[in-house]
This record gives sequence, C-alpha cells and structure tokens, in this order.
Amino acid sequence: TVTGFDASSNNITVSTSLSGAITGLSGTNKLNNAGDFSSGVASVSSLIYTGTAGSGTFTFTPATGTAVTSANVTIGAGSASKFIITGTGTQTAGASQTITITAKDASGNTATGYTGAKSITFSGANASSSPATNPTVAST
Repeated sequence: TVTGFDASSNNITVSTSLSGAITGLSGTNKLNNAGDFSSGVASVSSLIYTGTAGSGTFTFTPATGTAVTSANVTIGAGSASKFIITGTGTQTAGASQTITITAKDASGNTATGYTGAKSITFSGANASSSPATNPTVAST
C-alpha cells in the first residue's frame, strides 16, 4: 500500500534496489491513472517483480514532493520451471562423472522448495557387447 501522496498529482514512479523488472502498474513503472488512488491511498495488488531473488527496497517517487522507500522486502524464488544440468562435456568409458541438476524458476533463481519427481534419461550411452554392461547411474 502506498500512502502519503496527493491523489490529484498521482504520477508516481516505482523503482527497486533489486535486479529485475516491475510490471503490473497502470503505466510503465508508474501509478498514473486516477483509478490508482482511493482517498489518497494506492493499493497495488497487481505489482509483479521478475528478477533475482534477494532482499531490497521499493521506492515510490511522485512527480512533485518527497519519495517514499519501503521497508526491506525479501523476494523468494518462484516455482521450478526448468532444470539446469552441469557436468563435463566428455566422458571416459568406465569412469565416473558427477553431474548436477538444479531446479530454476523463470527468472533463473534456484527453486529451493522444489521436491518434485526426480528421474533422468540418458541418450548416447550404449551397452557394450564385451563385456556385457549397461550404463548405470548411482546417486547420493
């Protein structure tokens, strides 16, 4: 909720100390429509922040007057939308390799709350005929 501004001059720019973008306002990074305010108060329920998770502030700067900065806000990662797999690009037959699979949200933050199903399918690794072996996966 934004308070302390005159509804008759409601051209307020919203910025953040976090690395990311703010959307969901009536104008580009602005509260600038008469409907944004009711009795001098703007309740911004459609504010969307996309970017790096972390802690920071939001600043609301009117066209005239003094800016207001929010208290510290913590932004957490969103739901997992992709997996990032890291490891080496080559593999020696018979040797082990460590790979890491990380769940990430749409902004590239690690989705620390991800607990979904974990399965992996390999391609390109074929069973050998002599001795007869199949590719195996060991986990910890």
